[in-house]
Amino acid sequence: MGALLKLCGQRLDSSQIAFFRCFFGFIAFLPFVLLKKGRRAFRTTHFYGHFLRAATGVAAIIAGFCATTRLPLTDSTAISFTAPLFMILTAIFLLGEKVRWRRGLATVAGFIGVLVMVRPDSGTLDVAAMVGLFAAFLAALSTTLIKRLSTTEAALTILVYFGLFSSILTAIPAYFVWHPLTGDDFAQLALVGALGAVGQFCQVRAYATGELMAVAPIDYSRLVFAGIMGFLLFAELPDRYT
Repeated sequence: MGALLKLCGQRLDSSQIAFFRCFFGFIAFLPFVLLKKGRRAFRTTHFYGHFLRAATGVAAIIAGFCATTRLPLTDSTAISFTAPLFMILTAIFLLGEKVRWRRGLATVAGFIGVLVMVRPDSGTLDVAAMVGLFAAFLAALSTTLIKRLSTTEAALTILVYFGLFSSILTAIPAYFVWHPLTGDDFAQLALVGALGAVGQFCQVRAYATGELMAVAPIDYSRLVFAGIMGFLLFAELPDRYT
């Protein structure tokens, strides 16, 4: 999805991309709601919890998309890996989880690796990097809210409400930066939405099954895929620090 974001970001604003990410993601899950779950997927006792999760998720998506389109893919991915560190704090204060030393050590080790890659003392932390850091914090907060909702809400319910609320919230900024779409743009944006929806479903299922601190460090494996796609699609060569 990140690779497609960079392709789309060469022509479109991040807010418009975010709208289609959310809208097509919602459309991707709608058949499952209508055919299998019906209205049960919309039954919830945490309406405002879904809205809060959607609001933080939308802010994280727009900020993350902005960083991804303006930074090398490996750099934006590396900065996003600060999210597990933020998750330690949110898991402690919002979920009451205890951070076991092995999981804490894995997260801290990964964060040290992030510092090696982005080298904050080298002047590489420009505005786009800071936006990416803010997106990582919002993503950690949104993930923590997913974990709280998953204790009582079905995965499909969480996804449906996110798709509904996020489509509405992203439509507002997208309206002011709207750019006419070509057929290729439309196809790529639809694929962004579909990939985002599938990835989000896997994320919700993972956090519903395991503890937040057990799942979060696995996210570091994204750097391998980001490095491969950055090289194949954008001729981006990771430096020796990465």
